[in-house]
Amino acid sequence: HVASSESSHISLLQHFAKPTSPSTQRGYQQASSLPGVAFQKHEALVTTENVVVGDDAMFALGAKMASSAPSSGVGFVNSNTSPEATRMLHANTPWVINATICSMLFGVVVITAIGCILGGQKWVAAMVLASYAILIPGLFSKDFSFNIAAVISGIPLLGDERFQITAPRGHKGPIRESTRSVVPLLWDTGSRSGAILIAIFAFVVPVLKLVLLGLGELWRHSQEAWKVRTARRSILAVQIVSKWASPDMFAFALLYYLLRSLHHPPILESIQVLDIGFSCYNLFCVSSVISTMSVKLPKDPDQRKASRAELVARQVGPSTVMPMAVLLFVSWAGFFMKGISTPCLSLRLDVDTIMKALSLPTSFKPIVEMFDVEKLINSKVSLLNATANLWGWFTGSWELNLLLAFVMIGGFGLVLTVMDMLTLLAVALRFWWNGAEAVRDASLASMLHTTHAVKHVAMLDVCTAGVIVVSFAASIYKEQGIMIELAPGIYFLIASEILHYLTFYFVSGYADNMKVTTED
Repeated sequence: HVASSESSHISLLQHFAKPTSPSTQRGYQQASSLPGVAFQKHEALVTTENVVVGDDAMFALGAKMASSAPSSGVGFVNSNTSPEATRMLHANTPWVINATICSMLFGVVVITAIGCILGGQKWVAAMVLASYAILIPGLFSKDFSFNIAAVISGIPLLGDERFQITAPRGHKGPIRESTRSVVPLLWDTGSRSGAILIAIFAFVVPVLKLVLLGLGELWRHSQEAWKVRTARRSILAVQIVSKWASPDMFAFALLYYLLRSLHHPPILESIQVLDIGFSCYNLFCVSSVISTMSVKLPKDPDQRKASRAELVARQVGPSTVMPMAVLLFVSWAGFFMKGISTPCLSLRLDVDTIMKALSLPTSFKPIVEMFDVEKLINSKVSLLNATANLWGWFTGSWELNLLLAFVMIGGFGLVLTVMDMLTLLAVALRFWWNGAEAVRDASLASMLHTTHAVKHVAMLDVCTAGVIVVSFAASIYKEQGIMIELAPGIYFLIASEILHYLTFYFVSGYADNMKVTTED
């Protein structure tokens, strides 16, 4: 029993006075073995100004944690945007990051405008060059930094103490990652699959896009049919893979949400920032997708043969395409709504691993259990919650990286996917209503062009891949007790994207087949 006076204002959680839950009772029993701690029975309940006791055994460990901040000797960072957070993470200030984003956007607009003045498709080439100019500094800048620490203050047996949880490469301190540095780290720590996936998405895809785009433009006007065919396929490949350069950026945005949700002052400190590297990769991805989708395809010398090679909808009549499209759409909608509202990624701190890393005795664990720390160190994220919270955090701090994350997940991930599925359903309805004559409708041609364009910029598939990639890459944090794992929502998202692809190829394939049939 630790005596107390009114001046010390020792405040203990009142529910410990009468332990009713199994976890609390178990904590009481385990705490009996702690050195320097005794139990004492009391008949009356004393005010919370002193030690709270009752007719049950009372664990009288004064903890001034529930209602006041730690003493200045320990220190607790309460805001991601505070100067203390910036210094701790060795990150750029929000003002510098915002200014950098605005400068890059201004540069892309100016360079693209110059291309427009020069005429023709030169604005496309100008935007492509501008996007790659943004990518270069992104390779050498930090994408994401975070720090996790437990802060204990007011416990007489322990004193004021700060326990650093994050320890990159064995050195206690914040974790600061760039795409360039995380690949060799993953490889060296044994996470070869994560290293390979991130290297492919972040480095191979951008280089491959540039090579294929150059090849397509080089052979666009060739007199040899095979070269024109290769040029067309090269540009098509660029348009398909263009969006696949940034799945890890979706992962960083979701990790930001998870880590920010771990922040529980004054006990658990979790500070994070999306840095300039995150800005560069996102702006590169968006600008390069827009520019490559605007590249005109060379005329296919084997257009009729290629159309006849469609693998779907060749034997489906106009009366069948609509019911099939509706069935696919309804199935997709169910998986989509379940997927975006169910957590797809989770983060938890493993108490045993952290205590071992901090060299804390096992006798300290009952204290952790009695303060119900398990509830504080578990966080889950769904795409719907992430989108809503990112917007709320942006309006509260005006950090443009949070706006970029909101646009990527909410706009490119969710809205454009819904838009594409609705457009595909409308195309199927037009075929059902007008039959084969629909292929001569100019508005239908416009709708088909729209759905092809939107499909290549809708990024829910990229976002889903990013979640899976980060689960592979997270093994580097397990030694620090930071566990990042897939949650059930990811399986609904995978199913919804499979149905999205099936719907797209079914409806567009049917349209291509009907076009050839009508021409014949």
